[in-house]
Amino acid sequence: MTFRYQIIGILILILFYLVYVGKIIVQNKQETIVKQTKIDKSNKVKVCVRRLAMIAAYGTILAEIVSILWGRSLFRYSAKTAGIVIAVLGVVLSLLAAISQCTKRRSDKDTNNSHGLVRRGIYRISRMPEILGYILVCLGILLMFFNWFLCVWSIFTIISMHLKAIQDEKDLLAKFGEEYSAYKKKVCRYFGLKTWKFWVIVAVAIISIGFFTILKLSKNMEALPNMSFEDCLKYTTEGNSDAVITVGIYKDGEMSYTVYGENGQELEPKIHSYEIGSLTKTITAMLIHKAENEGKLKITDTIDKYLDLPKGQYYPTIAQLLTHTSGYEGYYLNPAMMLNAVIGGAPFRYVTSEDILKEAAQAGLTEQTYDWNYSNFGYALLGMIVESVNDEYYVGLVNRYLDEIGMSNSAFTSENTDLGNNWKWEMRDAYAPAGAIHSDIKDMLSYAIMQLEDEELQNMHMPIAKISANNEGYSEMGINMDEIGYTWIIDKENGFVWHNGGTDDYNSYLGFCKETNTAVVILSNLPDDYRIPATVMGVKLLQEIQ
Repeated sequence: MTFRYQIIGILILILFYLVYVGKIIVQNKQETIVKQTKIDKSNKVKVCVRRLAMIAAYGTILAEIVSILWGRSLFRYSAKTAGIVIAVLGVVLSLLAAISQCTKRRSDKDTNNSHGLVRRGIYRISRMPEILGYILVCLGILLMFFNWFLCVWSIFTIISMHLKAIQDEKDLLAKFGEEYSAYKKKVCRYFGLKTWKFWVIVAVAIISIGFFTILKLSKNMEALPNMSFEDCLKYTTEGNSDAVITVGIYKDGEMSYTVYGENGQELEPKIHSYEIGSLTKTITAMLIHKAENEGKLKITDTIDKYLDLPKGQYYPTIAQLLTHTSGYEGYYLNPAMMLNAVIGGAPFRYVTSEDILKEAAQAGLTEQTYDWNYSNFGYALLGMIVESVNDEYYVGLVNRYLDEIGMSNSAFTSENTDLGNNWKWEMRDAYAPAGAIHSDIKDMLSYAIMQLEDEELQNMHMPIAKISANNEGYSEMGINMDEIGYTWIIDKENGFVWHNGGTDDYNSYLGFCKETNTAVVILSNLPDDYRIPATVMGVKLLQEIQ
């Protein structure tokens, strides 16, 4: 999920710069920092290198923060994962360098030699570990949030830092003479390789990986529009022994399902439980619809009628929350989310109703028409409205309702599914109405049939707002987001109504066509950015069975 990578990226930068600042503070206390002598302006090379390094350092912070906040990447799951590993390694190297610089040897204390050449710790195997650490952090963030602006700036930064390392070594050689010369003969500037060889290898590796990754991605993207559902399934599960994708079809009044594993091979038709992610929103919308039919609320009412919010401010309507046109962001970052990025579990775990109310009051919305902006935060508010009008906590209410409509294997639960790798939720987590439900293929097929045949639910699929939220990737796949009802996306061109869901390790799709009375459900235990997501496969299959 994008925002989890955003939080991890922010934490990596915070830790890296905390190490840097902490080192400066400790060295100041130890009085080991010598005031930098004024640079000889006649030495134009030195002046140029220093200025380039300074520009690169400040520019990199800005470029990385902008890229993290933007959250998009041209790379996918495996590259992002590699980026996290590389960036964390960079932070560790920087920490080890700082510890080595700030730890005095006994001989230093005895001789009051606090400005001597550091050769202990990590410096025994690297002359410039702090610069290498910085470069690795840059590379890691680049892989996590790859865009061409960040790529160009990162290349500039790496070159600048390398030039700085060369200049620093010239200064060290001038200061320590033979001592540093002997040190250079024993220890490489970077790990284990002579400088020019190291950078040739790094350059070749980066260029090769980048070239083949882009080549493979471009070939896959070109082929994808013409791939069948079966082709997509085989490609997505190729070589992945952990893949368990359950595909359900409703056609000609009959429902069937098949379980697929590695390389698209059929597995034993076992019923597996999956996280359905944002398909939970459609169930939350059903609870809103039910309350509306019972006269407990009107979707044209503003939310402050049902929630304890400060008066005298503008608030959106329930309908605007349902259609993601409220103006609220997708989420508002708070300390609980930062904690979750470190300890794992649901990224919205421990966010309370009080947090949501506070953030809604401080959002600063004004009375205007807002564009469609997918908002988990909006569905947290809808869950709180459901609680308010029913005088019951969401978890108990939704679990009982699922039993009432015959979906007894679907529920909010803190227990793991049989496939594992689940988000951990708490009973009172405010974001639960946005994506906390587990389900299986039989229940979700029954749910799809309910959407087709239950007369009371039909107006949930009628358009409330035009959103025109098509993106280039979806359009190439024949997926359209033209209008939206009670959270259900309406694809006018294909005549489909659909929604999807995704968590860290699961993604799902449910779509149906009223004209042909058909439906498709895909439940996958793979992340939504792993190869081809369930949404693309689901639309292809739904088109094929028409």
